[in-house]
Amino acid sequence: EHGVDEVYRVRLLDRKCALQLFCQKAFKSDDIMSGYIYLTEEVLAYANGLPLAIKVLGSFLYGRDVSEWRSALSRLRENPRTDIMNVLRISFDGLEDTEKDIFLDIACFFHG
Repeated sequence: EHGVDEVYRVRLLDRKCALQLFCQKAFKSDDIMSGYIYLTEEVLAYANGLPLAIKVLGSFLYGRDVSEWRSALSRLRENPRTDIMNVLRISFDGLEDTEKDIFLDIACFFHG
């Protein structure tokens, strides 16, 4: 129907690998920053081992303060179903209006 011939099942990351990947993206370090331990655990629980979700969330949260992390987690909790589109949506929503326009232009270019 959508031109998809095969579905690739992504292997979920175990907790140790998920934490390492997230810390590299969110803190640019191998360790959790002080004050972010509980929030990091919440993000990892939401991402449920999905590598793309972990990368997107970590990159989105990088450089943001605790209140911004809480706000992002609150938005994710509004739809408790772990869905990669929700993860990507929160990243898109965090863009400035001009960045959103550029992103959509690029997406339309590749879609045809």
